[in-house]
Amino acid sequence: MVENILRQEFGSEDFQFKDITRGGRAFVFQVHFEGKDYVLRVCSQEQPIINNFKILKCLEGIGISPVPIQYNRWDDLHYSIESFLPGEHESHNPISPHT
Repeated sequence: MVENILRQEFGSEDFQFKDITRGGRAFVFQVHFEGKDYVLRVCSQEQPIINNFKILKCLEGIGISPVPIQYNRWDDLHYSIESFLPGEHESHNPISPHT
């Protein structure tokens, strides 16, 4: 599943990922692709994915914070890929009429 989603999004198989899930309703993976780090979140429901960064508790200690997400579906699963920057855990609303 993870490989299929990442191939679909990145158009390549040159990625590395590891499961960093710590409970909750979503699966969370740290992804490394072309020198950058991303987080892939996968869930069977849309709501826990869209603009809900509370499920990212597993990122504590990694020292990265979310920037706007890319949201999509794969079969019956909802997923988001977020790029992350060093710093505090601060959510950014990707669907803002003022940007």
